[in-house]
Amino acid sequence: MTGCLFFLYIGACGLPVSIQLHCLMLPYSMQREDAEKGIYQGITGCMPLYAYAKEQVEVDGQDLATTYILLEGRDESHEVLQAERNSEETIDENRSESNSDGQMDHENDQLVSNDGDTEKAQGIQVGKNDNTNVEEVVESMENTQSEQDESSDIEEDRENADIDAMASENQKAVMDQLMAAHVGKQPPDLTPYQDFDTLLQTFYVLDSTTYIDNTELNIDKLLNQDLTIAKGSEKPQILIYHTHAQEGYADSVEGDLSTTVVGAGDQLASLLEERGFCVLHDRGIYDTDRDYAYSVAAPALQQILTEHPSIEVIIDLHRDGVGEDTHLVTEYQGQKTAQFMFFNGLSRTRKAGEIPYLVNENRDANLAFSFQMQLKCQQYYPGLARRIYLKGYRYNMQYRARSLLVELGAQTNTLEEVHNAVPLLADVIASVLEGEK
Repeated sequence: MTGCLFFLYIGACGLPVSIQLHCLMLPYSMQREDAEKGIYQGITGCMPLYAYAKEQVEVDGQDLATTYILLEGRDESHEVLQAERNSEETIDENRSESNSDGQMDHENDQLVSNDGDTEKAQGIQVGKNDNTNVEEVVESMENTQSEQDESSDIEEDRENADIDAMASENQKAVMDQLMAAHVGKQPPDLTPYQDFDTLLQTFYVLDSTTYIDNTELNIDKLLNQDLTIAKGSEKPQILIYHTHAQEGYADSVEGDLSTTVVGAGDQLASLLEERGFCVLHDRGIYDTDRDYAYSVAAPALQQILTEHPSIEVIIDLHRDGVGEDTHLVTEYQGQKTAQFMFFNGLSRTRKAGEIPYLVNENRDANLAFSFQMQLKCQQYYPGLARRIYLKGYRYNMQYRARSLLVELGAQTNTLEEVHNAVPLLADVIASVLEGEK
């Protein structure tokens, strides 16, 4: 009965019968995909999808076959529509938070003022007892307190500087040690990988939803891309951010970003700076609603790149999700170390083919970037990197030629294992950017 009513409703809107029939089938197809693959969560009703189909077909003139594919999956195009609707809500929320913060600041000012009044009251009492001029006593007390505060601030700054210097020294020692370990380690023989199938099976996992051929995956094309950048810049060259900033590990503390993948990003940024690069780490949270994280992150990325056009490298640092009995760990110099995986989006699916509105003009360079780092991992740290994962959509990798999505460990890894892996990840990234052979 419900289906019949819905059919009559959409028929009244003037959509072709083929789309009407397809819309009736959407709830089943969406639930089936969700149950079998677990990748289309969050889209359960067909009214939002109907509205989207109508817009795509009637306004944008998108072909029907592509529209069907979009409706059967949670891809960036669908997310963008929702993100646009959410943007005004976000602005309103920010305004509300801003007003709230202003009130809090005002209350704090009042507290400070009250404390000042208390001090003055005490000063007046002292003045009466000592027969001393009240204003002189108050001024003397304020000057003394100011000197004490200044002295305390200087001491705290010195302590922080000492801590920062010690941390920097430790990081430098770690990176120097890793670079020293490169000596004598020869790159792998690539002759067998001239064969496309051997190359694909050795270095990649190809998701069943997409496809690739030897025009994109061949040794010459992957290695001939010059991905080096100059060091010593005072302007940001590398951007690290997190589409899923709230992804944590086995012993992460809820609500503490430093114990999530963001904390690993802090460490990665610091180590890359130690190697001579200028790094900007965006700690923004874009996954409050995980289903729309890529769409929410996109405008933030664009703004950062507009403000800092000097950025040449973008690293989206994630944490993978695996079965609870899976432990992505290897060992390096006696330490348990989380494995990581590079990830590429191909902007095409087997059902839809090339997706024209998800064009990534930097796709070849992205593929070369991840492959060259995969080779460095094989050369310096065998067993550290899992095979590169290739999937169908774009994942905000279109903004720069040197765009990298990294899955660092998984939810079953400990923070210690993850932080043991970060220096090795930093080393392979720096080695490719430096052009080390």
